[in-house]
Amino acid sequence: GNTPLHNAAAVGSVELVAVLIHFGAKVNQANLDGKTPLHKAIENMHRKTLRVLIERGGDTSIMSNDGQTLVQLALKSGFSNEEIIDYFGKNHCIKC
Repeated sequence: GNTPLHNAAAVGSVELVAVLIHFGAKVNQANLDGKTPLHKAIENMHRKTLRVLIERGGDTSIMSNDGQTLVQLALKSGFSNEEIIDYFGKNHCIKC
């Protein structure tokens, strides 16, 4: 199942995400679907939450169990190419 950090990321609670990480929540902890809190932030278009997760050590190379990368999920969810470059770097831009 989801951790409290997954749930905080899913609803976009930047403050709660920061507090949970401060008290030891694992940024890269995967749920049963292989999704990390980063996946949850992306799925729900929570850009500020995504930024905090990345700044606090979120691994942008982790794929979910279905083989979907965070970049693919971001494109599917509606992030622009510019945002993808900003969050993940130029090497991850698929359609640029």
